Parts: sequence; structure tokens; C-alpha cells
Amino acid sequence: MSQRATHLPLLTSFQRQASTALAAVTKEIQQREHELAALKAEAARWQSVLRAPAGGNGPTAPAPRRRSAKRRRLDWNAILKELPPALPPKTSHRKPTDQLRRPIPTCRAG
Repeated sequence: MSQRATHLPLLTSFQRQASTALAAVTKEIQQREHELAALKAEAARWQSVLRAPAGGNGPTAPAPRRRSAKRRRLDWNAILKELPPALPPKTSHRKPTDQLRRPIPTCRAG
């Protein structure tokens, strides 16, 4: 019985220390959860500021556009393969020079 009597105060002391440590950890968790709630509220305020239209406060970045699910993306490689290998010789992409060098009409008051 003397061993039991010796272990009882050690067990009681250990239980007190564990209880104190648990209380401290619980208090810290509650404090951190409170800080987290404050940070989440601040993040929500910043998000609402970024999404709000500019009310004379200066330019803001436009909201990112999402591509419509109905519109398919163009496959430029397929389009390039459909083009002829060379343009026909008669095809000209320049305007005729006579259209570019027309005299400017002048009005003369008489």
C-alpha cells in the first residue's frame, strides 16, 4: 500500500498539470479562432472593394471574363492548313497608287 500512496500524489499532480495545459491550449485555440474570424471579415471587405464599381475613386481593373461554354475555341492550326500554299499572283493587297495620290479639291472664294 505504501507504493499506492506514493503514486497517488504523483498522479494527482500529473492530472493538474495536464488540466492546466489543456486549459491553456483551449484558450489559445479560441483566441486564434477569433483572429481568424477577424481576418476572414477583412478579406471579405477587400473582396467587396475590388468587385465594387468605381464610384469616382479612380479606375479599377475590370472583372475577368470567362469564355462562354457554348463557344468553341478556334483551332488556328486547322485554319492554317485550309489556306492555299501560296496566294495567286493576281491577288494584290495594296491599294492602287492613283487612289492614294488624288489631288485635294480646293475651294476658292471668288
